Amino acid sequence: MKTLNNLSWQFFGQGIGKASIFLFYLLLPLSIGLEEYGKFSFALALCFICVQPLVEMGFDIIIAKWVSRGKVDVVKKAFIIRGIASLTALPLLFIVSLFMRVDRGALFLLFPYFVVISFQNVIFSFFRGIENMKLEGIIVPVQKISALGLLFGFGFLGFRNALLGSMSLLGSALLGMLLLLCVSRPQLKEILKSKTDLFRYNDLIKEGIVLGGVAFLWLIYFRVDSVMLGMMRGDVEVGIYNIAYKIMEGIFFIPGIIMIVFFPMLAKRERFKELFGKLLFILGGIGLGTSIVLYRFSPDLIRLVYGPKFFGAIAVLQTLALVILPVYLGHLTTQSLVALDLNKLYLLVAFLGAGLNIILNYFLIPLRGAVGAAWATLATEIFVTLLCGYFVLRRKPDALGSSDTVARAILFPVVRKTNL
Repeated sequence: MKTLNNLSWQFFGQGIGKASIFLFYLLLPLSIGLEEYGKFSFALALCFICVQPLVEMGFDIIIAKWVSRGKVDVVKKAFIIRGIASLTALPLLFIVSLFMRVDRGALFLLFPYFVVISFQNVIFSFFRGIENMKLEGIIVPVQKISALGLLFGFGFLGFRNALLGSMSLLGSALLGMLLLLCVSRPQLKEILKSKTDLFRYNDLIKEGIVLGGVAFLWLIYFRVDSVMLGMMRGDVEVGIYNIAYKIMEGIFFIPGIIMIVFFPMLAKRERFKELFGKLLFILGGIGLGTSIVLYRFSPDLIRLVYGPKFFGAIAVLQTLALVILPVYLGHLTTQSLVALDLNKLYLLVAFLGAGLNIILNYFLIPLRGAVGAAWATLATEIFVTLLCGYFVLRRKPDALGSSDTVARAILFPVVRKTNL
């Protein structure tokens, strides 16, 4: 019952939130134009690469894992470490901005947005660890809807440049954090009262550093295409790529929700075999179906939503549609490595994936522009998913047993009816 309730709240909250933020990224380029949207996307990509890995340090999934095992004190440590990391990230971002052709106004408004979101995620991760996701299911849609409202509000006031996106996101994050602090105040008081000795928990810090490295490499992998497109082909090409990519991000919320709900159970080793195969079968089926539908209707979607000026995004979206299946399976295989405490192998996979993506982008972007970046993403996702799956099965050779059970339960009645 608890699992069903958590799934319901996550699908409700994340569904409304993703729909709202999808509309946000749909309306933003229409409001400010393709070139200004490219500037905003470039600034956003730089923050993802320079800020998020430092302030996040991979602690979200660590918090959920250890809280699920009864170690609640990790939450206070995460607050302390993220505060220190935020102070480190600001000068780094400033130095990077000196060497990049970037809209600094948009960039430095996005910095506090990422910091606020990182502290918000600490609280959400605590509630995920105790398998209580109702609060997240309420706060997330309110926050995302407010971003859409602020977009209209600032647009009405006459903002028609890259600042429009940054101001709207920052304002919504501050509102969401304020609501979260008010509602979760009793739990936070108990957490903050606990005594914390950082030096007694060096294993936790080491785990955070490893997963922080993973997060950094993944963000390079996910965002380096926008940065390299901006440097090699210009803001318009960045805008075309990100129009398609933002549609994809709206689709990725499904495996994200499923893994948010099931990860605390997956991290309990006695339940890993029971869950892994079932999740593999479910995520694979949903991913394959979604990929086929999006590939088929990509031209109609771009034509209906954006119009002829954005037809360049059709080929990009069709290529990225092929990424859906490996991404859905990759959500499971990557988080399974964390659940099995194989963090160093996860770091190795992230390093190889980021390196492969950079190399492929270096050769494909000059040839095909945004479409080349999409093909680089597809090749890297397949490589990462297969490699993570290999490491999981090497540690748990019988992990696929439950997927056979699910497949038989679904297919046997169909086959029997066909024979009749």
